[in-house]
Amino acid sequence: MSNPKEFIAMLSGYKAENLPKWTKDQVKKYQELEYFNYHAMKRISMAAANLVRWVNAVMAHDKVLSECMKLQSITAEEARKMIMQEEELRDMRLNGLPEPEQKPKTEVTTSVQSATASKKVAQDAVLSALSQKPATVQSDA
Repeated sequence: MSNPKEFIAMLSGYKAENLPKWTKDQVKKYQELEYFNYHAMKRISMAAANLVRWVNAVMAHDKVLSECMKLQSITAEEARKMIMQEEELRDMRLNGLPEPEQKPKTEVTTSVQSATASKKVAQDAVLSALSQKPATVQSDA
């Protein structure tokens, strides 16, 4: 690390959305170590302590982002199913076929409301995490 300012600029521009699975798996091994935390590293080096803080923040961001993506895919899948069901019903009506027995609307509505509420919770968590002031990496120099 011959140029701390360049290193800090590189960290500042890092896109946490592009975190490969292999990297996450490797970092998780370090996070399990008892000394891989801000307070333990602070006794050795402020630069190392802030770097650990940054790594932990990136991993937390990735976890929230992954959860949001799961919820979005669940909600999108529910929407696709509903559209397909509506198209099938329309086709049956056009062809003069009797309509199948349907689930009560409350059951479908409850499912959609639950997925929407879960998505909202995840979005709020992301916004909260993003609104927190990010830890800055300081050099010992």
